[in-house]
Amino acid sequence: MAWPSAAIMRPALSIDLTRVSQIMRRPSRKRQPELLAGNNPLTHLPPREKMMPSRDGRRPQRPSMFLLFKGLVAVHIVFGLVGLLSFWIPVFSRKGSSRHRFWGRIFARAILVAGGIAILLALCTLYDPVGTHPHIKDAAFVRSVFGVMMLQLGVLTVNLAWYGREVLKNKANPAGNRRGVNLYLQFFLAMAAIGCVAEGIRVGQPLIMAASVIGFATVGTNLMHMLNPAPPPKAWLREHVKGIVGAGISVYTAFFAFGAVRFMPEIALHPGLWAIPLTAGLGLILYHYWKIGQSGSHLGKLAAGE
Repeated sequence: MAWPSAAIMRPALSIDLTRVSQIMRRPSRKRQPELLAGNNPLTHLPPREKMMPSRDGRRPQRPSMFLLFKGLVAVHIVFGLVGLLSFWIPVFSRKGSSRHRFWGRIFARAILVAGGIAILLALCTLYDPVGTHPHIKDAAFVRSVFGVMMLQLGVLTVNLAWYGREVLKNKANPAGNRRGVNLYLQFFLAMAAIGCVAEGIRVGQPLIMAASVIGFATVGTNLMHMLNPAPPPKAWLREHVKGIVGAGISVYTAFFAFGAVRFMPEIALHPGLWAIPLTAGLGLILYHYWKIGQSGSHLGKLAAGE
C-alpha cells in the first residue's frame, strides 16, 4: 500500500503533509463531540456504548491499552524534558570538570529512561495502533510512523547514550566495550534499522527507509571502534563525544518531529524539520573532533591523558 504524495512536497523523501495535518488534528467539538466526554485532558475516550465489548460480550470494557500508553507518555515527557535541558550544560562546561561530569550523568540517565520508554511506546503502538492513537483513524500510518520509526529512534537513543558512557568507562580497557549490553545494543539497532527498510518498502515511503541510514551508520562506526584491538589513544574521547552528542541529536529529533505533531502537524514530519537537530549535532561533533586533534588544546590534553 502507498500513501499519495502531497503536491507541495517536491523532494523524494516526502510524506503527504496535508494528509498528516488532517488525521493528526484533534477532533473539534462540532465534528465529534463524543470524543470530548470526561474531564481528563489526557484521555479522549469514546462513549461507553462504543467501547470494546468485554469477553462475555455483555458489558463494555475500558481501553486499558490507551490508559497504559498515556501513562507511559507522561513519564517519557518528564525524563525527556530533563534530557533536553541538561544536554547543554556538559556540552558547554569545561570538559572533565565536576559540573561536566555531574550534568553529563544526569543527561545520560534521563535519556536512557526516556529512550527505554520510547521503545515501550513503539511496541504498544505496533500491538494496538488504533487503541494507542484513537484520534488518528489511519492504523497503517500510525504503525509505520509511531511504531516502526519510533522503535528505531528509541533504540538509537539508548544505544548512543549507553555507548557514550561505556567508552568513557573503558578508556583504559577498550576490550570492555565488546561485552554485555553494549554489544547487544548494536544488534538490536541493526534489527530496528532493517525493520525501517522493510516497512518503508511495504508502504512505499522513502522517508521511512532513509531513517534507517542513521541506525546503520551508528552500528557501523560503533563496531569499528569496539572491534579494534588497538584503537588510537584519543579515539575514546571522540567516541564518547559521538555517543553523547548523538543521543542529544536523537532526543531533539524526537522533540521536533513527534512533539510538534500536536502544534504544527503540517510540518511535523517534514525532512527539513528533522534536519535541524541533525545539522546542529553534527556541527558540535565536528567541532569537538577538531579540538581533540589539537595537541595544545584542553580536549587534546584530556584525550592524551595529560
